[in-house]
Amino acid sequence: MKGRLAVVGCVGLGAMGGVLASNLVRAGFEVVAYDAAGPARTPLGARWAPGPSDVARAAATVVLSLPDGEVCQEVVRELGTARDRQVTHVVDTSTVGVAAARMLSAMGLAYVDAPVSGGVAGARRRTLMVMYAGTDEDCARVEPVLAG
Repeated sequence: MKGRLAVVGCVGLGAMGGVLASNLVRAGFEVVAYDAAGPARTPLGARWAPGPSDVARAAATVVLSLPDGEVCQEVVRELGTARDRQVTHVVDTSTVGVAAARMLSAMGLAYVDAPVSGGVAGARRRTLMVMYAGTDEDCARVEPVLAG
């Protein structure tokens, strides 16, 4: 791919989220990232953001890798209510379950539920299986990010 791609946000930089963010940097995306644990988890080549609202102002697509549906709901709410937000699409790689995914998809942003299978080792090898669901338009819009 020639040149840099669009800015992608990443929220949640733990074992899986940190590798996903690193993969996006290596794929040529400009990545702006946030983790509640602080900036030390920010992958090389990514830019730290002090909070989810800052990520929402910087990126049109935000990838979540969070521990549960409750945390996802808090973050999606903050993304959606950020002043001067750029974010329009959320790709949720967290495993949140059907009820939480339905709730998250009703929060005002285009939501693609995209849990992954293959673990951290698969993420490092870039061999994860991604099972994603959303509208055809929303899935098509985020496919380059999923491929990254």
